[in-house]
Amino acid sequence: MHAVHATAAPGVRIDVRLPEGSPAQVVLGGELDLSTIAPVREAVRALWAAGHGEVRLDLRELTFMDSSGVHLIRDLQTTAESTGRRLSVLEAEGPARRVLLLTGMRRHLPVESA
Repeated sequence: MHAVHATAAPGVRIDVRLPEGSPAQVVLGGELDLSTIAPVREAVRALWAAGHGEVRLDLRELTFMDSSGVHLIRDLQTTAESTGRRLSVLEAEGPARRVLLLTGMRRHLPVESA
Protein backbone atom coordinates (compact mmCIF):
# COMPACT_ATOMS: atom_id res chain seq x y z
CA MET A 1 0.00 0.00 0.00
CA HIS A 2 1.24 3.46 -0.72
CA ALA A 3 -0.07 6.95 -0.11
CA VAL A 4 -0.76 8.76 -3.33
CA HIS A 5 -1.02 12.09 -1.63
CA ALA A 6 -1.83 13.66 1.67
CA THR A 7 -3.72 16.90 2.12
CA ALA A 8 -3.82 18.95 5.27
CA ALA A 9 -6.58 21.52 5.26
CA PRO A 10 -7.29 23.44 8.45
CA GLY A 11 -8.93 20.92 10.79
CA VAL A 12 -8.70 17.80 8.62
CA ARG A 13 -6.06 15.43 7.27
CA ILE A 14 -6.79 13.52 4.07
CA ASP A 15 -4.56 10.62 3.02
CA VAL A 16 -5.34 8.96 -0.29
CA ARG A 17 -4.05 5.40 -0.49
CA LEU A 18 -4.10 2.85 -3.28
CA PRO A 19 -3.57 -0.59 -1.74
CA GLU A 20 -3.04 -3.35 -4.27
CA GLY A 21 -6.05 -5.59 -4.66
CA SER A 22 -8.27 -3.37 -2.51
CA PRO A 23 -10.45 -0.33 -3.04
CA ALA A 24 -8.87 3.12 -3.11
CA GLN A 25 -8.94 4.59 0.38
CA VAL A 26 -9.50 8.11 1.65
CA VAL A 27 -8.27 8.13 5.25
CA LEU A 28 -9.58 11.07 7.27
CA GLY A 29 -8.21 12.48 10.49
CA GLY A 30 -9.27 15.45 12.58
CA GLU A 31 -12.66 17.07 12.04
CA LEU A 32 -15.24 16.52 9.32
CA ASP A 33 -17.58 19.49 9.30
CA LEU A 34 -18.86 22.24 7.00
CA SER A 35 -15.43 23.85 6.74
CA THR A 36 -13.65 20.61 5.76
CA ILE A 37 -16.03 18.67 3.50
CA ALA A 38 -14.96 20.28 0.20
CA PRO A 39 -11.45 18.76 0.05
CA VAL A 40 -12.84 15.36 1.08
CA ARG A 41 -15.43 15.52 -1.71
CA GLU A 42 -12.70 16.50 -4.17
CA ALA A 43 -10.48 13.59 -3.11
CA VAL A 44 -13.25 11.01 -3.65
CA ARG A 45 -14.34 12.52 -6.97
CA ALA A 46 -10.73 12.61 -8.19
CA LEU A 47 -10.37 8.90 -7.48
CA TRP A 48 -13.57 8.11 -9.36
CA ALA A 49 -12.45 10.33 -12.27
CA ALA A 50 -9.13 8.44 -12.33
CA GLY A 51 -11.01 5.17 -12.85
CA HIS A 52 -11.19 3.82 -9.30
CA GLY A 53 -14.71 2.42 -9.22
CA GLU A 54 -14.66 1.69 -5.51
CA VAL A 55 -13.60 4.08 -2.77
CA ARG A 56 -13.49 3.38 0.96
CA LEU A 57 -13.79 6.30 3.39
CA ASP A 58 -11.79 5.48 6.51
CA LEU A 59 -13.34 7.47 9.37
CA ARG A 60 -11.48 5.80 12.23
CA GLU A 61 -9.15 8.73 12.93
CA LEU A 62 -11.82 11.44 12.99
CA THR A 63 -12.09 13.29 16.27
CA PHE A 64 -15.32 15.07 15.29
CA MET A 65 -18.04 14.72 12.66
CA ASP A 66 -21.23 16.75 12.40
CA SER A 67 -24.27 16.64 10.13
CA SER A 68 -22.26 18.18 7.27
CA GLY A 69 -20.13 15.04 7.25
CA VAL A 70 -23.25 12.87 7.21
CA HIS A 71 -24.66 14.85 4.26
CA LEU A 72 -21.35 14.56 2.42
CA ILE A 73 -21.28 10.79 2.85
CA ARG A 74 -24.92 10.48 1.74
CA ASP A 75 -24.26 12.68 -1.32
CA LEU A 76 -21.22 10.61 -2.25
CA GLN A 77 -23.23 7.41 -1.76
CA THR A 78 -26.00 8.73 -4.03
CA THR A 79 -23.46 9.68 -6.69
CA ALA A 80 -21.83 6.27 -6.44
CA GLU A 81 -25.13 4.46 -6.82
CA SER A 82 -26.24 6.57 -9.79
CA THR A 83 -22.94 6.18 -11.67
CA GLY A 84 -22.19 2.50 -11.09
CA ARG A 85 -19.48 3.17 -8.55
CA ARG A 86 -19.17 2.05 -4.95
CA LEU A 87 -18.55 3.91 -1.71
CA SER A 88 -17.95 2.09 1.55
CA VAL A 89 -17.19 3.36 5.03
CA LEU A 90 -14.67 2.01 7.52
CA GLU A 91 -15.31 3.03 11.10
CA ALA A 92 -14.65 2.07 14.67
CA GLU A 93 -15.93 3.22 18.03
CA GLY A 94 -15.74 6.98 18.10
CA PRO A 95 -17.37 10.20 16.91
CA ALA A 96 -18.10 9.11 13.34
CA ARG A 97 -19.78 5.87 14.40
CA ARG A 98 -21.92 7.68 16.99
CA VAL A 99 -23.11 10.26 14.44
CA LEU A 100 -23.86 7.60 11.81
CA LEU A 101 -25.84 5.59 14.38
CA LEU A 102 -27.74 8.60 15.76
CA THR A 103 -28.75 9.80 12.30
CA GLY A 104 -29.70 6.33 11.06
CA MET A 105 -27.21 6.60 8.19
CA ARG A 106 -25.23 3.58 9.28
CA ARG A 107 -27.94 1.19 8.12
CA HIS A 108 -27.97 2.76 4.63
CA LEU A 109 -24.24 2.48 3.97
CA PRO A 110 -21.85 -0.34 3.26
CA VAL A 111 -20.05 -0.09 6.62
CA GLU A 112 -17.04 -2.09 7.69
CA SER A 113 -16.10 -2.05 11.36
CA ALA A 114 -12.51 -2.21 12.49
